[in-house]
Amino acid sequence: MNLRFTLFIAVALFSQVAFSQDWQSLPDETKTVLKPFEARWSSFDESKRKSLSEGAQRWLQLDTQQRVQAQERFEKWRQLPRAKRGELLKRMQQYRELPLEKRQQLNTSMRRFKSLSPSQKQQLRQRFRKLSPAQKARIKRQLKKR
Repeated sequence: MNLRFTLFIAVALFSQVAFSQDWQSLPDETKTVLKPFEARWSSFDESKRKSLSEGAQRWLQLDTQQRVQAQERFEKWRQLPRAKRGELLKRMQQYRELPLEKRQQLNTSMRRFKSLSPSQKQQLRQRFRKLSPAQKARIKRQLKKR
């Protein structure tokens, strides 16, 4: 239950829509997932309630394998140093602030990279590491222009 509680805190951080719902009006299965928050529910602002409720709904829609994977990813997140988590949150915020077209381009690039074989990924990483700082800076500027 503690891991589930912590998972929902993380999931809740990513929701942005305002929401007003008292504890009693939540569906029973949502209450079960959010049980650790029951005593403090009324003290949460509307956006936090919405975030937690949406996170619980997403959790309930996952199958067993997806839940296990989510728990594993969250455990990896928890084990990261605080500074690394902060940097990743900063990057996530920067990504969210990008125009839709830029986000779509990044998503496409990431899908292409993920579709590469492990050896192709390694070759690409090695090629990038061998570049001079000026070459790396030029590539980064070109990527930002896209």
